[in-house]
Amino acid sequence: NADVSITGATSLVGNLAISGDLDVDADAVTLTATTTSVFGDLAVDATTVTVSASSTSVSGALTAAGALTVGAAGAGHDVTFYGAAPTAYLSWDTNTNTLLLSGQAELTGTVSVVGALDASASIATVGTLGVGGAASFAGTLAVAQGATIDGALLVAGDTTVGPAGVG
Repeated sequence: NADVSITGATSLVGNLAISGDLDVDADAVTLTATTTSVFGDLAVDATTVTVSASSTSVSGALTAAGALTVGAAGAGHDVTFYGAAPTAYLSWDTNTNTLLLSGQAELTGTVSVVGALDASASIATVGTLGVGGAASFAGTLAVAQGATIDGALLVAGDTTVGPAGVG
């Protein structure tokens, strides 16, 4: 039940259970196991960290100070970020090469859609909406400053373009 600190080349084979903090300072870190679990803080200072496990879990906070890569070109993996509500999540599905956003979303800045835009709920924008293909909305569409749609526009609900009370 004590903290563990590893500096330099170290090879561990078999099961390792640490109930305290684990600090690793090395050029490369490789963990190979069926299941890798950390139930405390995990601090790794390494150029390369590789985890080969069918299941990896971290019950505390996980911070990546550099780039985070999941999979490789042509060999990606599913990734899901969950929100507080059971229906709120962001998911990348490698089987369909699809990014799914479930729940409310707020995008700040310019948003460009190069292909078709299909929304199964309402969309409201404070700025300009630009779509480089067809657009389909199952709910209402409210655009405060203008819209450019380079294709067919289908809106099943109400449509408002321009400031409230003016459009």
